Amino acid sequence: MAKIKVQVMRKCAANSRVRMPDSQERIVSTSSLEFIPGTRDAFYIESSMHQMPLKKKYKLVEDLLDVVVKGEAPSLLVIGAGGFGKSYAVTHYLTDKIGLEPVTEGTAVVPKNPSFVLVKGKVTPYGLYTSLYNNRNGITLIDDSDDLWSDKKSVAMLKAALDSSEHRIVSWIGQRTPMMANTPESFEYTGRCIIISNMSRSSFDQAVLTRCLVAELELTREQVFEKMLEIIPAIKTTLTHGEVLSTYQFIRKNADKFVNLSLRQLLNGCKIRSVHKTGWEQILLTQIS
Repeated sequence: MAKIKVQVMRKCAANSRVRMPDSQERIVSTSSLEFIPGTRDAFYIESSMHQMPLKKKYKLVEDLLDVVVKGEAPSLLVIGAGGFGKSYAVTHYLTDKIGLEPVTEGTAVVPKNPSFVLVKGKVTPYGLYTSLYNNRNGITLIDDSDDLWSDKKSVAMLKAALDSSEHRIVSWIGQRTPMMANTPESFEYTGRCIIISNMSRSSFDQAVLTRCLVAELELTREQVFEKMLEIIPAIKTTLTHGEVLSTYQFIRKNADKFVNLSLRQLLNGCKIRSVHKTGWEQILLTQIS
């Protein structure tokens, strides 16, 4: 880890664009910055992963997922600014490379193949306890559920589930709700958790960080453009390859007008252009975040 003084080019609630000491620009989570009052400067905590080439960053995510899927570690935390393809990278690995079938928590679907349970959106402490119990021997993917980290009950349960001890016991002793009627007051959790979050490393409880493998996915400005070019063949759109490419070129030319430069600008640009063959540029520029 290194603490680096950076210049803040653009700041917003989620992500900020900063200029590193070597003049490279990078999109980072705003919560990862320690702002210096009265200046446009801030301190940024950089891990060794940030310095990797693009392909190595995503390969590291897959390598760490492999450790969890094979049961050698109980959990992986994939964090970083939004719009860099964290969710896609994880689900693509689990479904296409490992062959697991996603099952949404709360559905009655019984998968034909080995599966993982997807928990997405708002999760109450009761819901988390029930989900961990129902999938206590399997793989649970928690995505886009950052609210749970502000709830002490939820954090305490995850600490227990992700503990490094031989027997991981998760408990709920006290007031119970009707939805917990079929769950015991405690159970042994032998499953694995993969957690995807837009929060920065500094936003997490230290006890959670020490229990998890961590992949912190941040891209430089040039790596965002590199990744855009990489995903163009996989974009599902009615546009021709040439139209998608020219959409990318427009975004690159006008990159300074986007507060949070990410892969989503290209995806949104293709959607807008599919409907509006003319004037799409002006519409896309209104989507500055």
